[in-house]
Amino acid sequence: MELASKISSVPQEDIFANPFFVKVREEDSLLQYAAAGGGGAAVATASAAASSGRPPVILVPCKRSLAGQPESVCLSKHQVEAHILQSAHVSGQYCNLRGQGLEIKADRVITGVGFGQRRVCHVTQTENMYDYGINFKIFVLDRPVCGAYTSSKGGAGPASLAMTGPCDWLTACPQAEDDFYDKIFRFRQTYLLVPGYEKAAAVRIRAIADEAVATVERYEANKHSEIPRPIAAPPGSDIKHEVERTAYATLHAFLFSHLLQYTLVDDTKLTEHIRNYSQGGNLNLRTILAAAAAPKDILAAKDEVLSRCVQSLVAELGELDNHIAPMDKLSALTAALEQCQKLVSEIVRSSMRGAEHTGQVRVEVSADHILAMFVAAVALLTGNRDRSNVRIQMNAHICHIDMYIEAHEELKFSQGQYALSTIRSALEFWSQPHTECREFDIHTPEEGRNEDSSEEVSPEMPLAWKLYAGAGALTQPLLATLRKVLPSAAMTDIPFTFLWLIVDSAAHFAQSWIARTVLGGG
Repeated sequence: MELASKISSVPQEDIFANPFFVKVREEDSLLQYAAAGGGGAAVATASAAASSGRPPVILVPCKRSLAGQPESVCLSKHQVEAHILQSAHVSGQYCNLRGQGLEIKADRVITGVGFGQRRVCHVTQTENMYDYGINFKIFVLDRPVCGAYTSSKGGAGPASLAMTGPCDWLTACPQAEDDFYDKIFRFRQTYLLVPGYEKAAAVRIRAIADEAVATVERYEANKHSEIPRPIAAPPGSDIKHEVERTAYATLHAFLFSHLLQYTLVDDTKLTEHIRNYSQGGNLNLRTILAAAAAPKDILAAKDEVLSRCVQSLVAELGELDNHIAPMDKLSALTAALEQCQKLVSEIVRSSMRGAEHTGQVRVEVSADHILAMFVAAVALLTGNRDRSNVRIQMNAHICHIDMYIEAHEELKFSQGQYALSTIRSALEFWSQPHTECREFDIHTPEEGRNEDSSEEVSPEMPLAWKLYAGAGALTQPLLATLRKVLPSAAMTDIPFTFLWLIVDSAAHFAQSWIARTVLGGG
């Protein structure tokens, strides 16, 4: 068992001058019983426990906590038995000689089953003692695990507090903790989840967490303890976040199963549309990026660069399936957005040619870059399966994040909200069926310049031939203009292939008309 090194900064005391430890040393029979692991025939078991890092533990309340208390109470055999622990063969769990359960967690000892009062005692000092053929671990506490004690300022010192997490404040207030879990379980048993009204559930969960935090703050403000607690710095923000995460983790099976069922139809359609868009079971990355109106500097990149960057974004989005609480999923989604911005910068730099771009250059990352990358990543991620042969249900995760943001007004204009809007747009792109996978005009700038030069019209060419050649060259520029002008919704409502046929037919009609009327063709 290892404790944090910060404990060493707390003022040490001579435990051999501690009246409680002196009393423990006088109880030879109790120490022998603990050393033998509960009986004379179990010495081998106790030795094995000690060698495996689970030796018997002696808890010693500090002298300050015993000052002024009658010896008949604080030094009774009952108290001694309550402070001698044996391992329960579960990491961190112990049982005292009175059969009561305790947990030793980091720098704290927390009472459990069998105690009339839940108490969190901070470890201020650690020692070792070898006796009766075995090593005893000695923990000096800021207060006894049971019974009366004397409070005094500065007992455990701020070093102990520095290692106390925000959620431990809830554990230190039994009234708030019990009331919190009662409300959570009552919510699970009585609340009716209605599809489309998940925001109301998120608002209620936040209210339960806020009520628990308010109870803890009142408890700590009115409590005369030797451990000063910085309630005002930060002003409850950390503990609110942690308590709300605990609430969502407790309700995960209740909430997320509802979201999975609610979004199953959308996720099924998403998978079906992406499967129909693939050609021979494979997705063409460039085709997807072109259909998503990716800028030219994205399409000009090499295949290996595009593939590597999109796969990296897929891995980031796949982290959504490894989190339970929506705030953790929001953090993962925000991290994916930041990673996407870095990837786009890398792609744009790789697509640049010429000596003027050999060094570090500043590139501009627009919403079109990000959205196109997310569209491609969603397609690849939805087509993948995990080790359990199960696809990630993206719509369920996005709905889970959305209900959390809806209950927090302060997140409405955050980076996380922007990331959520981006992936929602990517999912909206795939919400419409793409019945045919067509290769669009995807060329590098060099290829485009070569094609333009091959069809370049000479200045001496007659005007009629200029019109004829120009009409034939209208198809691709008009198609590129349509990609830029039309919004993504129109691109999905009207099939892109139909637009291409219209533009191509118009160009051929213009050529035929010029050939008949101007050039004098049949």
